[in-house]
Amino acid sequence: MGIEKIAAKLPIIAKDLTKVKKISKFDTIFDKMISKVNKSSLPEPKTRVEYELRRAAKKAQEMRMVRQNPDYAIRGLKKVMLEQANRTLTENFAFKKQNLMRELSKVCDENVMQRIAKADTPEKLAKILVNQDIEYLRNYLRLVMNNISAEAVYTGKKLPKFTLDMEQYVYKLKAKRTDFVLARERAMHVQSTNPQVIAIENILKEQYGAKFVSLKDNEELAKNVLKAFEVASKGGVQVPKNVIATDFLPVGGENLLYGEGSILLNPAKQVFREGWCSTKAPYHAPLHEIMHGTHPKLISFNNKKLPAKYKAVKNNLSGYSANSPTHETFTELNAKRVVDGLNKEEQELFDYLNILA
Repeated sequence: MGIEKIAAKLPIIAKDLTKVKKISKFDTIFDKMISKVNKSSLPEPKTRVEYELRRAAKKAQEMRMVRQNPDYAIRGLKKVMLEQANRTLTENFAFKKQNLMRELSKVCDENVMQRIAKADTPEKLAKILVNQDIEYLRNYLRLVMNNISAEAVYTGKKLPKFTLDMEQYVYKLKAKRTDFVLARERAMHVQSTNPQVIAIENILKEQYGAKFVSLKDNEELAKNVLKAFEVASKGGVQVPKNVIATDFLPVGGENLLYGEGSILLNPAKQVFREGWCSTKAPYHAPLHEIMHGTHPKLISFNNKKLPAKYKAVKNNLSGYSANSPTHETFTELNAKRVVDGLNKEEQELFDYLNILA
């Protein structure tokens, strides 16, 4: 349940244009609407066609703004991340900055390190860290936008075809971000003092092969992580090597989808509304993130188009599945598979997507 979903949201802009693609002389009307969309004199739409044209024009304008500056699409996310990072860095700022300097020097270039060294307030340091973190998302959005043609917009195509070169480019972005995030989290690591948490961290290392475990004295989270590891292992799933409770994550969890396996969990966002997840298990979030390690680490799989007969299964599985790309649906299926079991239709969709089996 992480940043991959956020990255997949942008191309939905193009989908809205399919509602008006059959209108005659669409190109001319479209251009006129874009030129007028910010004028207060533009009358309120009175017909369905006018409404859809107005909406399409706004979406197209957003696409153009994102193409010019990817940060436009993630400005809300960036604001939340800055607030969280600032809060995290405020306490013991000098000590945390020193640790960050030590760990990040192993993965960041000299220019970044010089800026970190000059950052004399939590706000300034937070800005640098967040910008480094979202560089992956920024470049991903730029890649998508640069490969969506005007023709694709007009015909309602949501995404470009992901070539091997594009997959390799995104893979390198993931590698770079994983190195940065793990270095940052090592710098922010705090040894647990709660005996229950310490015991669980040791179990994760000794019985399940985890290398870096940082649960920051959160007993409830630790118990849920342990249960998720137990259930996943019994279900034949390989568990990740790094398990980290972090204050930098804007969502409930994330699998970095690179290397030996690393999951991030936000202790403050582990409870979800009824029906949002495919199970009611209190350990659903860590289990979901573990399950991300079972599907191909390809953007083409993330955005794989499902046959029409599976749309209802995807939408009924969970609220999260209904509102997310294909790899999230597969992950929700896999989590439910080992907790409650799947019905016939869900099992069929799982088998269809389980191409690594």
